[in-house]
Amino acid sequence: MRAFVIGLMLACALATPASAQYEHCGEDDIACHELWYWLEETLFLYEQGVSASLDEGARQCFAADIAAWRAEVEASCADDAVCTEAALRQRIASLDPLQPGANAAEGAAMDGVPELAAVLGPEPETGAPASAEPLEASGPLVWAGENPEHMGLAVDAGATAPHVVVFDMEIGSQAGHDALLALAEAATPVRVTGGARVAPDGVANFDTAGCRLVYRLPD
Repeated sequence: MRAFVIGLMLACALATPASAQYEHCGEDDIACHELWYWLEETLFLYEQGVSASLDEGARQCFAADIAAWRAEVEASCADDAVCTEAALRQRIASLDPLQPGANAAEGAAMDGVPELAAVLGPEPETGAPASAEPLEASGPLVWAGENPEHMGLAVDAGATAPHVVVFDMEIGSQAGHDALLALAEAATPVRVTGGARVAPDGVANFDTAGCRLVYRLPD
């Protein structure tokens, strides 16, 4: 019964009948069916594991990311089973580091896949997001303090100024900041996605009134 419920929830979430995920498996190909069940169940449990660790604002951001990821996979892979399997495996691997011990699945980790390190919701008392313009930046996460428009935990992407992810006066206002502080200590390479808020000098920071997802890049 539990297997049926989980499979049904995943199928509904992907807006695709469960049978469509397995129609490429032969009727008697038990290994193929078991593989796809494992992929769907593991992803579902991993998404639940991350969501349970977040506060309300970050949880809403992660829910939006889940929906966007599923829509992207559906559009790019369509009925291509190889493409969909690769996307599921990479998504599971990206969520693996944030799983509680009892939730971690053997064989989920993959080399070369960016790993989700933190989901940040809107910072307190920031008001409405500045715009819907997206921003993505990759580079070492650093403490920035030289430019008054770009002070805080920031991505040094090689621009004239770093892209602030969390301003210095906001640090400590939500649990996800702890992960960023640890990454910044080692200037860890990351990829950050979110919205843009352009500073007076013309260089965009991440809009801290909106969602930001931080991925640790592979070595």
